[in-house]
Amino acid sequence: MQTDSEKRPIPAWIKAVLFIITAVFLVVQAWTLLGPDGIMAHYSFMEGFTEFGAMMTADPLLSAGLYDLVFLQIAFVFILLNGIPRGPAFPYIFIVFVLAMIVYPAVAGLAFLILYWRRLGQFRP
Repeated sequence: MQTDSEKRPIPAWIKAVLFIITAVFLVVQAWTLLGPDGIMAHYSFMEGFTEFGAMMTADPLLSAGLYDLVFLQIAFVFILLNGIPRGPAFPYIFIVFVLAMIVYPAVAGLAFLILYWRRLGQFRP
């Protein structure tokens, strides 16, 4: 069982910083997606997924970035499995995080930090 010192919540200033980073990320993503020359101006929603793979594998540099992204997503699955508290809602929360990670990995990562980061960067089960 964890003692009170091990259950210490995240300091308010760290949560504030994470919320600000999340807000900035969402604004940049919204502009990139919906702006006048954004992704939606060139592709439909489904084309965004099909064209992404084709573009990423067409260039060696982008392919390397794609492989890094996939590795980090796989590692994040293990962090999710260890970091989301067990309970009746665990499978649903896990599925939501995995789906968010597939579409917007940064949103999933930031949401995980805001919701489940236990103590100054230490992920605790």
